[in-house]
Amino acid sequence: MAQLATFRLSCHVQRMALSRAPDLREKCLTAAAIALPILCGAILFFWSGVIGAAAREFRLAYGPHPYFVPEHAFLLYFAAPVIALSAGVLLLSPGLFLSRATGASEDLPEWMISGLIFSIGIVSIVTTITQELMGTPLRGTSFLYIVLACCLGCSLVWLLVRPKPERGKKLLRPNTRATLSIATAIPLILAITLAPKIYWESFNGDGLHLYESARLLLFQPSPFWPESAGPVAGFPNLKAVLFVFPVSWFVRLFGEFEASARLPYLLLQPVLYVAIIGLVEQGRVRKLGLPERILIAIALLLLCLVTAFSATEDPYSSDMALPGVQDTLFVIVLCGLILAFLRGKTGWAIAYTALAYMTSPNAIPIIGLWLLSAIVLIRPLHGALILKIGATLAAVAALDTVPPILLKLAGAAPPHEEHGIWNLIPRLVDVQIRQLPRFAWAFAPVGICPAIALVSYKWQDQTTQAIALTAFSGFCFYYFQSQIALHYFMPVAILSLIAFWRTERFFEPGTRKITLSFASLLLVVSVFVSWPRTDRLNMASRIVGNEIEDRTDGYDRGDPAIFGRLATVQALFPRPSASEVPNRSYGGAPNVWLYYAHRGDGRAGPRNYVLQWASAPPVPGARLVKKDDKVALYVRSQAVWDAHKAMRPLDPSGSLLYAVPKWVRYRWDWPKRPSTVFTFDPEK
Repeated sequence: MAQLATFRLSCHVQRMALSRAPDLREKCLTAAAIALPILCGAILFFWSGVIGAAAREFRLAYGPHPYFVPEHAFLLYFAAPVIALSAGVLLLSPGLFLSRATGASEDLPEWMISGLIFSIGIVSIVTTITQELMGTPLRGTSFLYIVLACCLGCSLVWLLVRPKPERGKKLLRPNTRATLSIATAIPLILAITLAPKIYWESFNGDGLHLYESARLLLFQPSPFWPESAGPVAGFPNLKAVLFVFPVSWFVRLFGEFEASARLPYLLLQPVLYVAIIGLVEQGRVRKLGLPERILIAIALLLLCLVTAFSATEDPYSSDMALPGVQDTLFVIVLCGLILAFLRGKTGWAIAYTALAYMTSPNAIPIIGLWLLSAIVLIRPLHGALILKIGATLAAVAALDTVPPILLKLAGAAPPHEEHGIWNLIPRLVDVQIRQLPRFAWAFAPVGICPAIALVSYKWQDQTTQAIALTAFSGFCFYYFQSQIALHYFMPVAILSLIAFWRTERFFEPGTRKITLSFASLLLVVSVFVSWPRTDRLNMASRIVGNEIEDRTDGYDRGDPAIFGRLATVQALFPRPSASEVPNRSYGGAPNVWLYYAHRGDGRAGPRNYVLQWASAPPVPGARLVKKDDKVALYVRSQAVWDAHKAMRPLDPSGSLLYAVPKWVRYRWDWPKRPSTVFTFDPEK
């Protein structure tokens, strides 16, 4: 009897434990979700200087093997990646909490995409308001406290609101752990393998422009430049502004280093990976296996390699800050839009449409092509939703003129128009058909295999057909333009990747192994043809900048007028678009030289180039190069100047496959088009 009573008691205890297991599990997950950003905040509080320490080791870039420095292994390959990942988790946490509180997410992809958008909104708004109230830039620990406060506030909202448990069940699918593990591994792999590119390589003109726009948010509420900034005032504008705010977070958190503009690119990769997985699995009964998830991650890493080394309009180097951050955020928002469209979530579809317009000039053509593809192929026809998205796109385009007027009335700098429609029309009118390498630009960065999906119409469901048609028409839209850049094809590459892995015929039991083997083989081929030509870093802009002594003032306090002096500084060397660059002379961007002039890299002794006020006495023993009504530029040693002109950084440093001809990069300076199909040498 005693044994029977004991048995019954144990069964009762087990039944109670099993009945309470879901509650216990939910409480544990809740505690872990709140503890994780606190842990990341503590790591950043004590270790945030690691990124600056890594950046200050830039002299290692001149060594024979900058990508393998064992004496600094702990700093470069452990501490800095951990700090970067911790920053990403902390900065995403407010939006992730808010997304769960509002019930905006049904599964992991929706949660990650909406969480990113919520974070951009809440962190940026709270930071701007606090900074305006305090009247001082928020940097370092001050900004860290703001982010932690946002995390605390959003987590409290989540705990108080707590949507119904069944709405979060899809977040706990069996494959969620694998997806999150791979997504976390992607930025860690990039932070380790691309460490020299992240911390040491000189900015190019585009990367520095994004950095300075993000840095401008330390001194004013908006990232728009006044007219006094001169040539840099055209960017950003309302068609390209959203991605500036995440970059400003890292500038505030880690300081004014190159890595602060490049680490956001790593932050966005896990979100993009999860978004791709979400679109691939949308509407499918059979989910992706682990091999498929790994191959998609490898394709994404390959795209990051191409972006880091080849996606550029600069003759010498690429900078993952720009176009990498902008294009990645745009594709994430585009994936969110397509997911919301397919799931009939009108509010989110409208929101993503407006946000895509604010992220990239590519939004109008790509979203327009998606809507046309949906009209042609998807049934039942989402007529009302298509009209609402089209009306939203038309409305934000029409209202593009309103914010500049309001900002002018408020006494703030208005956005300018670098990416206007009048800049696009000449490219569409002047059609080219002979640049066959453009096929490789679109599909080789993601493994070549996705191109097959664009001609596999009969084997696809209607959603896959619509995605494939959008990718194909997007490719045609950019292929025939006279002036183009490699990164324009990134949306095409991602959409074709999604269409390939959605094509069920490729992954049926009888063909799955063949498809996986074929995709793996072509990925290896793509890595081989995409591998950069050299592991040497471009440090020319740093070398020149370290020789500039800027006796004017304003840079430290963020005065935009300093960039109005760039025309004078440009007198030192020709522009990158000039015909003599890169074969007969070094050329570069003066805004980059000014950045390195103010870095204070320990340069001892007098510097060769002196920029001072025009009213100041001439520099003794120096030659006057250029003078206007505000500033004057002097050169002390002609020999040093000639040596700098003779610098010949490798052009291009990335793969020759992605070398964009100079007459394509700088169409306005190269009016005569070559007649050859393959044109890699810009002198021909």
